[in-house]
Formats: sequence, structure tokens, C-alpha cells
Amino acid sequence: MASLVRRYKLQFPKVHVTLFEMTATEQIDALNNERIDVAFSRELPTSINTQYSSHNIYIDKLVAIVNQSHKFAGKKAINLAQLKTEQFIIFNRDEALGLFDETITLCKQAGFSPNLVSRPRHMQTLLTEVAAGLGVAIAPYCVSKLYNAGCHFLALNNVTTQIPLQIQYKHNHPSATVNAFVEIALNAQSDIQQSMTKQIKAISKYSDAFT
Repeated sequence: MASLVRRYKLQFPKVHVTLFEMTATEQIDALNNERIDVAFSRELPTSINTQYSSHNIYIDKLVAIVNQSHKFAGKKAINLAQLKTEQFIIFNRDEALGLFDETITLCKQAGFSPNLVSRPRHMQTLLTEVAAGLGVAIAPYCVSKLYNAGCHFLALNNVTTQIPLQIQYKHNHPSATVNAFVEIALNAQSDIQQSMTKQIKAISKYSDAFT
């Protein structure tokens, strides 16, 4: 995000840019009420996605997160079934319907129903709860970019779920300033995806070694 905004400001120094950190629900409300022009988020609900243009910026994958004192903290990859007796922290369903349901489905396919002890609305809260030893989590690997002291990330063997991050904006938005930002983001798409792919491959190689 910082890189995209920096590129934009170099080309359009007189345009005022403001960043807002929002949950997915807050983003949708802000888009609908034109309080924001562009959002970066997971896929929009099918009930409103026809109102917006959406483009994948990069594709992420799911990983397990444990605290640094956990018995699996020395491992690079595990099978999801190895977590069946753990207490789970999963991102709130209202903020990521598809992500929540996919996680529950993967657990059931692994032979168990997760014991949910927390459903935070912010990924930073999820990491803090894991670091505090309140449970383990399943989340997109991109959360490793957040402050994650005390957390350890594990590849999940045989889990191939793709998690897209998208840029979203109204179909009929007439603003040239918005169109220019979208163009910069899409032009950077390849570089962003390559950067994420390198990170994902770094953790995936450990998973492949165990499959």
C-alpha cells in the first residue's frame, strides 16, 4: 500500500490521499455511502459485487499460526488434523464469510470440528491472541506482514485454498483521480504477485516436503 500511494503521489502531488483501516463490513458501508473511493479487501459478497469493479491484486494461501511456546513452534509444516485438540481463533465470519466457512470446511475434511474460542474482527487482534497463548489460528499468510512478535507460521500440508486480495471501486465512478490510482495498482499487479509468490513458495516448500 505504501508503495502504491508513493507512486501515485509522485505523479499527482496535488491530489490529497487519505488511508483508512476498516473491517470488510466497514469498507462496504463506506463504498456504498461514497466515504471512500477505493477498497482493498477479500471478495465482495455476491449480493453487491455487480455494483463494483474488482481485480485480483495477488493470491494468498492459508497457514496455521501458533505462539512461539507451542509444541509445533519448531516445525515448518503440519497436517491440519494435528490441531484437532486445539482451541481455535478464526477471523470473524461477518468480516470474511468465505474465509470463515472455508476454514470450517477444511477442519471438517480433516476429521474434526474446531473448538472456537475467539472470532476477532481485526487480524492484528487475531495475532495478539495467538501470541498470548489463547489458541491457534488459520489465516492468510499476508498477516505475517503485521506485527507478529510471539507468533510462528506453519505451512498446512495438502491445503491449496487460494485467497485473493482485490481492489474494488464503483463501476460508474467518474473521478479521473480514482481511475489513475486504479491504473497504477493494476500496473503494479505483476510485481506484487511475484513478491507474494516468493514468500508463499518459501513456506510452501516445507509443506511439499511432507506431502
